[in-house]
Amino acid sequence: MKWLALVLSFVFGRLNMRPRGFKDAAIEIFDEVSFRSRRMVTLILVGVASVIFFTGGLFISLLDLSMQWDRTGSIVWSATLSTGVGLILLASAAFAVVFLRAWPGATKAKQQIKRKHKHEQEEEEMDRKRPTSLEHALSALVMDYVKEREIRRAARGPETSAYAGENVAGGTTAPNRETPRSHVH
Repeated sequence: MKWLALVLSFVFGRLNMRPRGFKDAAIEIFDEVSFRSRRMVTLILVGVASVIFFTGGLFISLLDLSMQWDRTGSIVWSATLSTGVGLILLASAAFAVVFLRAWPGATKAKQQIKRKHKHEQEEEEMDRKRPTSLEHALSALVMDYVKEREIRRAARGPETSAYAGENVAGGTTAPNRETPRSHVH
């Protein structure tokens, strides 16, 4: 929105014949860019400082540990060791806050990951609801059998129904002359 105001003020300034130089427009643009980039620069500086403090705390801790081992042959908790560990923890926490929460792309990346995960779950749910190729084959086989039975029934004629010995009008007809086939030979 500020860019629109900047462009409109630049255009209306020219239309009003107000003397305005390139230097004034460049200063306004520079101010706007610096205002928008302050947060990013601050986050980068905090991240770099976190890395420096982490490295310093690690070296302080390692030096104190090695000095204690050289002098006494054992390691005890000391003020120097606790300072080094404290710097490591503080720097790690600051680094985590900067790049996991405050960084502008971090929330967008989290939202994209959530959307992608939700989309994958929906696809898995749809896959569970979709019939598999085996189910398709079985349903095609059953439907083929049903159609074949309907064709045979239609070929016998409309006077017989599914029950042997009955016709559509309610009378009886000759019994079904088909002989049952045994599956065992």
